[in-house]
Amino acid sequence: MEPPTSPTDRFLLDCLRLEGQPEAAPEIDWPTLVERAQRNGVAPLLYRRLREMPPIPPAALEPLRQAYYQNAAANTLRYRELGQVLSALEAAGIPAIVLKGPALALTIYPDPALRVIGDLDLLVRREQVEQAMAALQSLGYGPPEHEPPYPFEYLARFGRHLQLQRRDRTGTLDLEVHWTLIGELWAGAVTAIDVEGLWVRATPLQGEGWRACQLSPADMLLHLALHATLMHGFTELGLRIYVDVDRLVRHHTSGKEVGAFWAQVIALARAQRLATILYTTLMLARDLLGTPLPASVLAALRPGAVQQRIFAQALQADDILRQRRLFAGPGKWRMRLMLLDRWRDGARALGLIVLGGRGWQALRDRAPFRR
Repeated sequence: MEPPTSPTDRFLLDCLRLEGQPEAAPEIDWPTLVERAQRNGVAPLLYRRLREMPPIPPAALEPLRQAYYQNAAANTLRYRELGQVLSALEAAGIPAIVLKGPALALTIYPDPALRVIGDLDLLVRREQVEQAMAALQSLGYGPPEHEPPYPFEYLARFGRHLQLQRRDRTGTLDLEVHWTLIGELWAGAVTAIDVEGLWVRATPLQGEGWRACQLSPADMLLHLALHATLMHGFTELGLRIYVDVDRLVRHHTSGKEVGAFWAQVIALARAQRLATILYTTLMLARDLLGTPLPASVLAALRPGAVQQRIFAQALQADDILRQRRLFAGPGKWRMRLMLLDRWRDGARALGLIVLGGRGWQALRDRAPFRR
């Protein structure tokens, strides 16, 4: 991967790396730096780093300071809402796993305010989704107004989650209820996601006044890789998700359990046909943020030379920093094919989508799931 072309972007990456001391060059464009950090969801992290450095222009530091404290307040409200959601599910006898931002902020960041949290994401068992929906309706949640409430049969086959919203005096609260980590139609052909294993391997997660579960460290890393690649085409989420990968790897490889961590990561990636996806994500984190990766781990996950060359040429730091959408239309499917661990899965995926997906229109047009 080529480094960023702009001194401002290079400085931003240096500030997000945990090694070394970044130097503020005279040619840094401070307004652009602030805007780039905000768009990439790393403004609180940048503030934390810059406030420890020699004098930074107040016009640059102040909006970052505001972003940090605003995020701290927003996260407090989100965790309070998460506690209410988990309580409602628990009362209905529905266990849940907290996914992504809310779990990461409490687990791998020294201060939860450093991680910008968007919506709340929960994993429930597929057979309990309708019960979960009923429990959440009691809190005022329902389908977003701008999206039709598709029937559950359609969502269960072609999707991976329910998108829900509720409004209160603080604004709109977004909640996603997942029953798997990736849309099942695609996943059934090219991956082998062990959903039951996610529950078996889940670990405790505790917030203020509530308890739940989170994915195991290895599953969390694989979920981040899936989210960065298949779900968002490497670039759409910007730097934030690669910072998550970097911090997660560092957090779980700093102690005596480092060997066990990587052994489980490799075993799960291979078993679920996610090795290429994980390898590509880890390499991007290493190139962007200096993530420490053992050579033996990369060797165990490394795809073929053709795939390595294609991604090395297609993905550049500038694309991620500017969140350029590189893979749209047919390009999206070409990208997904390049992420396959086994080439033969491409034919299986095409057949499943073309033949197995014939009933999608009929399923979608049935009565709505629930509003």
